[in-house]
Amino acid sequence: MKLCHALIALICIFTAPLFAGNEETKPSVKQIAEQISKDLKAKIIETKFNKSVVEQFFDSLDQDKVKTLTLEWGASSKNAAYSFNTDSFVTNKRDSELVFYFDNDDCSGGALFGHDDEKGFIFPVENKKLSEISLDKIPTNEFKTKVGFRPITKDKEGLGFWIKTTSGRFVFAVIKKVESAEFKNFAQGAKAKVELEWTWQAEVK
Repeated sequence: MKLCHALIALICIFTAPLFAGNEETKPSVKQIAEQISKDLKAKIIETKFNKSVVEQFFDSLDQDKVKTLTLEWGASSKNAAYSFNTDSFVTNKRDSELVFYFDNDDCSGGALFGHDDEKGFIFPVENKKLSEISLDKIPTNEFKTKVGFRPITKDKEGLGFWIKTTSGRFVFAVIKKVESAEFKNFAQGAKAKVELEWTWQAEVK
Protein backbone atom coordinates (compact mmCIF):
# COMPACT_ATOMS: atom_id res chain seq x y z
CA MET A 1 0.00 0.00 0.00
CA LYS A 2 2.84 2.41 0.85
CA LEU A 3 4.49 1.71 -2.51
CA CYS A 4 1.19 2.45 -4.27
CA HIS A 5 0.96 5.79 -2.52
CA ALA A 6 4.59 6.52 -3.36
CA LEU A 7 3.97 5.64 -7.02
CA ILE A 8 0.90 7.91 -7.24
CA ALA A 9 2.82 10.75 -5.57
CA LEU A 10 5.72 10.36 -7.97
CA ILE A 11 3.40 10.37 -10.97
CA CYS A 12 1.82 13.61 -9.76
CA ILE A 13 5.21 15.21 -9.05
CA PHE A 14 6.78 14.38 -12.38
CA THR A 15 3.86 14.83 -14.72
CA ALA A 16 2.37 18.07 -13.37
CA PRO A 17 5.32 20.40 -14.11
CA LEU A 18 6.23 18.62 -17.30
CA PHE A 19 2.79 19.01 -18.84
CA ALA A 20 2.36 22.58 -17.66
CA GLY A 21 4.43 23.91 -20.57
CA ASN A 22 3.69 24.03 -24.27
CA GLU A 23 3.44 21.08 -26.65
CA GLU A 24 7.17 21.15 -27.47
CA THR A 25 8.24 20.54 -23.87
CA LYS A 26 5.91 17.61 -23.21
CA PRO A 27 7.86 14.41 -22.42
CA SER A 28 6.99 11.11 -23.97
CA VAL A 29 5.19 8.40 -22.02
CA LYS A 30 8.42 6.40 -22.10
CA GLN A 31 10.41 9.26 -20.54
CA ILE A 32 7.85 9.66 -17.77
CA ALA A 33 7.85 5.92 -17.07
CA GLU A 34 11.66 5.78 -16.97
CA GLN A 35 11.87 8.72 -14.55
CA ILE A 36 9.21 7.24 -12.26
CA SER A 37 11.01 3.88 -12.30
CA LYS A 38 14.33 5.48 -11.33
CA ASP A 39 12.85 7.41 -8.43
CA LEU A 40 10.82 4.45 -7.22
CA LYS A 41 13.94 2.28 -7.17
CA ALA A 42 15.80 5.00 -5.26
CA LYS A 43 12.97 5.11 -2.69
CA ILE A 44 13.03 1.33 -2.27
CA ILE A 45 16.82 1.34 -1.79
CA GLU A 46 16.55 4.17 0.75
CA THR A 47 13.87 2.26 2.69
CA LYS A 48 15.91 -0.93 2.61
CA PHE A 49 19.04 0.68 3.98
CA ASN A 50 17.07 2.38 6.75
CA LYS A 51 16.42 -1.13 8.05
CA SER A 52 18.88 -3.00 10.22
CA VAL A 53 20.74 -6.01 8.81
CA VAL A 54 18.55 -8.32 10.90
CA GLU A 55 15.34 -6.72 9.58
CA GLN A 56 16.62 -7.24 6.03
CA PHE A 57 17.34 -10.87 6.90
CA PHE A 58 13.77 -11.38 8.13
CA ASP A 59 12.43 -9.78 4.95
CA SER A 60 14.36 -12.39 2.96
CA LEU A 61 12.83 -15.36 4.82
CA ASP A 62 9.84 -17.44 3.81
CA GLN A 63 7.14 -15.36 5.51
CA ASP A 64 5.14 -18.49 6.35
CA LYS A 65 7.86 -19.31 8.85
CA VAL A 66 7.97 -15.85 10.43
CA LYS A 67 5.71 -15.17 13.41
CA THR A 68 4.83 -11.92 15.12
CA LEU A 69 4.65 -11.21 18.83
CA THR A 70 3.46 -8.14 20.74
CA LEU A 71 4.41 -7.78 24.39
CA GLU A 72 2.43 -5.21 26.39
CA TRP A 73 2.62 -3.61 29.80
CA GLY A 74 0.03 -1.32 31.39
CA ALA A 75 -1.66 -0.69 34.72
CA SER A 76 -4.79 -2.67 33.83
CA SER A 77 -3.46 -5.32 31.43
CA LYS A 78 -0.24 -7.18 30.81
CA ASN A 79 0.75 -9.63 28.08
CA ALA A 80 4.35 -9.59 29.11
CA ALA A 81 5.61 -13.16 29.59
CA TYR A 82 5.82 -15.48 26.59
CA SER A 83 6.70 -19.12 25.99
CA PHE A 84 7.94 -19.99 22.52
CA ASN A 85 7.68 -23.68 23.31
CA THR A 86 3.91 -23.40 23.75
CA ASP A 87 3.55 -20.36 21.44
CA SER A 88 1.47 -18.60 24.10
CA PHE A 89 1.51 -16.05 26.89
CA VAL A 90 2.03 -17.47 30.37
CA THR A 91 1.22 -16.21 33.85
CA ASN A 92 4.06 -17.98 35.64
CA LYS A 93 7.27 -16.15 34.84
CA ARG A 94 9.26 -19.37 35.35
CA ASP A 95 7.49 -20.85 32.30
CA SER A 96 8.47 -17.97 30.04
CA GLU A 97 11.42 -17.50 27.71
CA LEU A 98 10.96 -13.79 27.05
CA VAL A 99 9.63 -11.24 29.53
CA PHE A 100 8.77 -7.56 29.10
CA TYR A 101 9.25 -6.02 32.54
CA PHE A 102 8.98 -2.71 34.42
CA ASP A 103 9.61 -1.59 37.97
CA ASN A 104 10.22 1.70 39.78
CA ASP A 105 13.96 1.05 40.05
CA ASP A 106 16.53 0.23 37.34
CA CYS A 107 13.84 -1.11 34.98
CA SER A 108 11.69 2.03 35.06
CA GLY A 109 12.15 2.42 31.29
CA GLY A 110 11.34 -1.20 30.58
CA ALA A 111 13.46 -4.31 30.03
CA LEU A 112 13.43 -7.52 28.01
CA PHE A 113 14.72 -10.57 29.85
CA GLY A 114 15.24 -14.19 28.95
CA HIS A 115 14.28 -17.20 31.04
CA ASP A 116 14.62 -16.69 34.80
CA ASP A 117 16.39 -13.32 34.37
CA GLU A 118 19.72 -15.11 33.97
CA LYS A 119 22.56 -15.16 31.46
CA GLY A 120 22.67 -17.98 28.97
CA PHE A 121 19.29 -17.30 27.33
CA ILE A 122 19.69 -13.99 25.41
CA PHE A 123 22.40 -13.61 22.75
CA PRO A 124 22.64 -10.28 20.86
CA VAL A 125 23.39 -10.51 17.14
CA GLU A 126 26.67 -8.81 16.33
CA ASN A 127 26.80 -9.62 12.60
CA LYS A 128 27.29 -6.54 10.46
CA LYS A 129 26.73 -8.23 7.09
CA LEU A 130 23.59 -9.90 5.79
CA SER A 131 25.65 -12.82 4.46
CA GLU A 132 26.89 -13.60 7.97
CA ILE A 133 23.42 -14.29 9.38
CA SER A 134 21.90 -17.75 9.11
CA LEU A 135 19.33 -19.78 11.00
CA ASP A 136 21.96 -22.53 11.06
CA LYS A 137 24.40 -20.38 13.03
CA ILE A 138 23.04 -20.61 16.56
CA PRO A 139 25.12 -19.11 19.40
CA THR A 140 27.85 -21.32 20.82
CA ASN A 141 29.87 -18.78 22.80
CA GLU A 142 28.44 -18.38 26.30
CA PHE A 143 30.56 -15.26 26.81
CA LYS A 144 28.36 -13.43 24.29
CA THR A 145 25.22 -13.82 26.39
CA LYS A 146 23.31 -11.09 28.25
CA VAL A 147 20.60 -11.10 30.91
CA GLY A 148 18.55 -8.81 28.67
CA PHE A 149 18.16 -5.29 27.30
CA ARG A 150 17.15 -2.03 28.96
CA PRO A 151 15.69 0.51 28.63
CA ILE A 152 13.28 -0.49 25.87
CA THR A 153 13.13 2.66 23.76
CA LYS A 154 12.86 3.51 20.05
CA ASP A 155 16.60 3.03 19.54
CA LYS A 156 16.11 -0.71 20.14
CA GLU A 157 14.09 -1.04 16.90
CA GLY A 158 15.97 -3.27 14.48
CA LEU A 159 17.83 -5.06 17.26
CA GLY A 160 18.26 -8.77 16.59
CA PHE A 161 18.95 -11.49 19.14
CA TRP A 162 18.82 -15.22 19.75
CA ILE A 163 16.69 -16.66 22.54
CA LYS A 164 17.51 -20.03 24.07
CA THR A 165 14.25 -21.71 25.11
CA THR A 166 13.81 -24.10 28.02
CA SER A 167 13.65 -26.97 25.51
CA GLY A 168 17.16 -26.13 24.31
CA ARG A 169 16.07 -24.95 20.87
CA PHE A 170 16.83 -21.42 19.75
CA VAL A 171 14.52 -18.69 18.50
CA PHE A 172 15.80 -15.84 16.32
CA ALA A 173 14.00 -12.53 16.93
CA VAL A 174 14.08 -8.89 15.88
CA ILE A 175 12.44 -5.88 17.51
CA LYS A 176 10.24 -4.24 14.87
CA LYS A 177 8.52 -1.47 16.83
CA VAL A 178 8.66 0.06 20.29
CA GLU A 179 6.05 2.17 22.06
CA SER A 180 8.02 3.24 25.11
CA ALA A 181 6.77 4.38 28.50
CA GLU A 182 8.04 5.08 32.01
CA PHE A 183 6.93 3.13 35.05
CA LYS A 184 5.81 6.31 36.81
CA ASN A 185 3.29 7.02 34.04
CA PHE A 186 1.40 3.71 34.13
CA ALA A 187 -0.91 4.95 36.91
CA GLN A 188 -2.05 7.69 34.52
CA GLY A 189 -2.95 5.16 31.82
CA ALA A 190 0.32 4.90 29.90
CA LYS A 191 1.01 1.69 27.98
CA ALA A 192 4.18 0.21 26.59
CA LYS A 193 4.48 -2.22 23.67
CA VAL A 194 7.20 -4.15 21.90
CA GLU A 195 6.45 -5.75 18.54
CA LEU A 196 8.76 -8.53 17.41
CA GLU A 197 9.18 -10.95 14.55
CA TRP A 198 10.62 -14.37 15.31
CA THR A 199 11.37 -17.75 13.82
CA TRP A 200 12.86 -21.04 14.95
CA GLN A 201 16.46 -22.05 14.28
CA ALA A 202 16.99 -24.25 11.25
CA GLU A 203 16.01 -27.87 11.83
CA VAL A 204 18.90 -30.17 12.60
CA LYS A 205 19.15 -32.82 9.87
